[in-house]
Amino acid sequence: MPHLDLDVTRHSCIVQSALPMLTLASVFLMCAAAAAETVPHRRPCLFPDSEKQRVLDRIARFAWARQQYDGIKASADRGNPGDAALVYALEGGDRYAARVREQLLQWVRYHTPGLDADIAAGGHREGNIFFYWNTDEARWYDLVYTTFSDADRETIETYFRKLGHYWIDSFAAGRPRPTSSSPSITTRR
Repeated sequence: MPHLDLDVTRHSCIVQSALPMLTLASVFLMCAAAAAETVPHRRPCLFPDSEKQRVLDRIARFAWARQQYDGIKASADRGNPGDAALVYALEGGDRYAARVREQLLQWVRYHTPGLDADIAAGGHREGNIFFYWNTDEARWYDLVYTTFSDADRETIETYFRKLGHYWIDSFAAGRPRPTSSSPSITTRR
């Protein structure tokens, strides 16, 4: 029976768990670059009109889809920002967009100091679990992008750019970084 090098296995698991994060970071950075061009980029990037129409058609045609959407809308009405972002993308509604804006700005302002401290420290600080790449917030932002002020967009995009670059730089340098299961696991080069 061949001998498995556990460090290689662990490294492989960490790389596999980070690929979705790096992919979304790349998509976000591309969207940000597109937005900076002189030609305006349509929003949302991650939920094009064709997909929106497909979802709306299913809600109209199928009882199970309508029931699921009713549950999502009820969750949005109770304050779930992810569900509020989806409801806003599908049918509009200032109250849904306002809920997402408020919670997303609060989330970014709360997490920015920890990310800045990690960057200043040159790597992930043990026990700081708040700089995990959570793709939910990037999707919320994309779905309600048009409702943010320029200043709020700058606040959020600065955070996401820093976080995306930090992840990319961490992988390139082989620095310790958290995984989805443990913030203390590191890889060897």
